[in-house]
Amino acid sequence: MSVQFRSKRLLSGAFSGTLAAPLFAVAAAGAAIPVDEELVVTATRSPYSADHVASTVRVIDAEQIRASGVHNLSDLLRNLGPVQVQDSMGTGRDSRLALRGFATAQNVLVLVDGRSLNNTDLAGPDLTAVAVEDIERVEILEGGAGTLYGDQAVGGVINIITRGGGPRQGRISVGRGSYDGENYAGSYQDRFESGLYYRLGTQIERSDAYRDGGAVNYENYSGRAGWRHADGELFVEARQSDDEFRLAGALSAAQVAQDRRQAGSSFNDYNANNRALRIGIEQRLGEYLELFASYGDRDDDVVINSMSSFGAAVTGQQRQVRTLDPRLVFTADGLRATLGMDVERVDYDFALDFGFGPSGTEQRQRKRSEYLHFTYSPIDRLDLQGGLRHARLDAEVAPFDLNYDQSTLVHTVGLNWRGDSGRYYLNRDETFRFALADENIDFMGNFTPLKVQRGVAWELGGEWNWSSVDLHAA
Repeated sequence: MSVQFRSKRLLSGAFSGTLAAPLFAVAAAGAAIPVDEELVVTATRSPYSADHVASTVRVIDAEQIRASGVHNLSDLLRNLGPVQVQDSMGTGRDSRLALRGFATAQNVLVLVDGRSLNNTDLAGPDLTAVAVEDIERVEILEGGAGTLYGDQAVGGVINIITRGGGPRQGRISVGRGSYDGENYAGSYQDRFESGLYYRLGTQIERSDAYRDGGAVNYENYSGRAGWRHADGELFVEARQSDDEFRLAGALSAAQVAQDRRQAGSSFNDYNANNRALRIGIEQRLGEYLELFASYGDRDDDVVINSMSSFGAAVTGQQRQVRTLDPRLVFTADGLRATLGMDVERVDYDFALDFGFGPSGTEQRQRKRSEYLHFTYSPIDRLDLQGGLRHARLDAEVAPFDLNYDQSTLVHTVGLNWRGDSGRYYLNRDETFRFALADENIDFMGNFTPLKVQRGVAWELGGEWNWSSVDLHAA
């Protein structure tokens, strides 16, 4: 349970470029949403009132992000109660997220504008792939969301919504802190009467870190361009991040007493490169129907040079993740229905050289899901929601000539009652997680097929508003 104090404020037109066109489309489709209700994307995968869904969605808005003064996503999420962040070295690298007690990264789905950052192997999502300079807001959907989002949305969903183009403006910031920490960020954006817009951004971070030898060298570059028109938007965006850092090893009690900042004899030296491209469309197809679709292509290259009591080792990981997520949204007479498909193709190569010669695996995973989700308001204060999803995984593993497949079907049902000073909701959602590449088979070829992880999430909650006090309980 949490209590928040805030001043009431009306929504304005100053939403990010990602949201502006869909918000207009919702209004044009006749959705009767009061202007003082907060719209979120994550609760239904398209802009909708947070007060009309049977779930809890928390928002970190642009004002809160600016006031926080943080330089990385890990520190930003650390300030939110339901989210727990485990950071190995205090610099926002090698961070692990937990949401509502689900303490492994593969049970919390992390998205950037709806595109997944999660991996199909044991590596957690790279939280440095998006610079804080580019973040417009963060939405956290608490509780199971297996029907709406599918694989790995067990504890909830964290959706990072980035800035789009807006009125002409530029921004430069420079910061310096402890341990020779330096942070530089800049952005420039513009839009034209024709509807064309663009935005460029960059963030650079340097730090020696608390532990000796734990230096951080980080660079992030991003760009987005698009065209907004009366019935929607077309856009293309690209991101690249290069991150070099070292995780210092454990120290004995004697070493800590001598100098707790020393590096020690063991370490993991990381060099991680991330590149992402996304192309999307948001189009109104008449009075009641909208089309949302995007194609994403992400490449990750990670090299880890390690030293331990067992000797030196070099680990290489390469991922290419291609996604496609078309969906149709129908809105009319209190009904909002989303029919969609999620397609993901992952090529994951793992190599390890531990002094006995190189070994590794090449895995090809193909995931496909079809889903239907709806919200319906039969009377003024009551909202009903439901849905189902079918998901299938097909995997190939070389050089061991292994093939396996898995599938599952999940459902959700919920209701939401809106009173004069708050709302009450009850929701049941079935969740699932496919076994990860590193869980089913190791680099020696040992194959141990695991069943699909399934669960049921029940949530009973409410939100109450009195003057400047908001109370949330779930």
